[in-house]
Amino acid sequence: MYFKDNKIDYVEYNVKADTERRSFMLENYGSMGVPVIVHGKHYMIGWSVEKFNALMAQSADAVASKAKQ
Repeated sequence: MYFKDNKIDYVEYNVKADTERRSFMLENYGSMGVPVIVHGKHYMIGWSVEKFNALMAQSADAVASKAKQ
């Protein structure tokens, strides 16, 4: 898996078995699609390396912008 291979820490939830997490995902992200990858205030539904890299760049830009304030 990409995260393990690249030593990226993550937390995995089984939304099929965990009704509380499933409800949280629907309420906050409006989707039952998996995976939902959340980084700070940014998220993506589904998986592609390109989308993940864009998510990380977006999060990094937000942090850099906040640091300049």
